Amino acid sequence: MQLRLNIKPVELKEIGQSAAVMIITDRQSVALIRRQKRSDDPWSGQIALPGGLRKPGETLQQTAVRETAEEVGIHVTPAGYVGSYRTHVRDLIVAAFFSFVDEEPKFSVGEEVEEVNWVKVDCLSPTTTETGYPAYKYNRGVIWGLTYRILGDCLEEFNK
Repeated sequence: MQLRLNIKPVELKEIGQSAAVMIITDRQSVALIRRQKRSDDPWSGQIALPGGLRKPGETLQQTAVRETAEEVGIHVTPAGYVGSYRTHVRDLIVAAFFSFVDEEPKFSVGEEVEEVNWVKVDCLSPTTTETGYPAYKYNRGVIWGLTYRILGDCLEEFNK
């Protein structure tokens, strides 16, 4: 499998509460974080993509770049936009961007992140959570919810 990432125009109107995430990939692997456990975070302890809430006056692309630097310690330039997604936990729109790297970056973990993993996309196995939600499993955990939806839109088997 490889990540299918096509450049799209940013269609999301930047109104209300919004956030952005960054897919960091070499087309064969992707950077995934495990969020720190915190009582004020509805996604506490879950596997996710680097990202976070947009600050006033910031574009969503700027949010994705800033949050990536804060959470995994690297500066990336977005190559394109994947799409926008509505969360189910709170009324929040999340814009997903992507950036290509030639090899695994040297990550440094920010205070909101427990760990960063560089995961081969062909190691992601389709599964379901204990509560029946579709998910991907890999050796460090289970990816479900919004991160699952975003990655699912990007994964493509190229042997078909």
